[in-house]
Amino acid sequence: MAGPQLTRAAVMRPELMWQQGTGGTFGEGFDQMCWLDAYGSQQHPPRTVRSYIHGAGGSAYYGVKHMSGDANQYFAPGNYPDVQTINAFPADAMAAQNLEVQRVAYAGGDGVDGLPTNQILAINAGPRMKTMTEFMQRYYDQQGGDLPVYYTVAGAVDWEFTPDIMNLNTPKFKTLKALRGKAKAPVTLGQALPGVMWCGEVPHLGTAGPYGAKYKGHSVLAIGVNGVRFGTVDMTQRN
Repeated sequence: MAGPQLTRAAVMRPELMWQQGTGGTFGEGFDQMCWLDAYGSQQHPPRTVRSYIHGAGGSAYYGVKHMSGDANQYFAPGNYPDVQTINAFPADAMAAQNLEVQRVAYAGGDGVDGLPTNQILAINAGPRMKTMTEFMQRYYDQQGGDLPVYYTVAGAVDWEFTPDIMNLNTPKFKTLKALRGKAKAPVTLGQALPGVMWCGEVPHLGTAGPYGAKYKGHSVLAIGVNGVRFGTVDMTQRN
């Protein structure tokens, strides 16, 4: 008996993963996708990055700025997210979205590192862990995140959702239940349009001629060089 036949539309696309925060411009993740973009453009017919992969990104692990076994200090206002997360989440999201693939995190969640086990268990069991986990899920969404994969159900005490696989009534599991009934937080990363965006200096091109750029938006794009405005393009009328 013949096995199931896969059509082209049914073929699974892999995820391209890298170390958290290294997906931005000149990072390993962005370089890999740029190579894939160039390779695909040379095929006949040309292919996009998203025809090869479904999504890309680093992990979505996060922590606090000042580690403490005291729950009041651990969950203190302003103690999360940590600086690494603030820098990494947008860098990885922009790398994925610039090449029009989903921002996927292969693993993530709060890590209570370097504390005695009894203190870790107490922090994970406290009701403020639900508040923190919900806040960080919204933060991930706002920073352009799509699919986060949490680590782990049980076993690794620093990150586990429950110390007992039969107990799903923990703050982290309660967060998942609460999020199921809520809309995804809107993306706030970047500049709202219409508006002004500084894209940095473009290297000298050397010769006259047509040059291309990718833009994704739903408004009017102003074109200028060296501070001189040449006109606008209505992006709602273009693909």
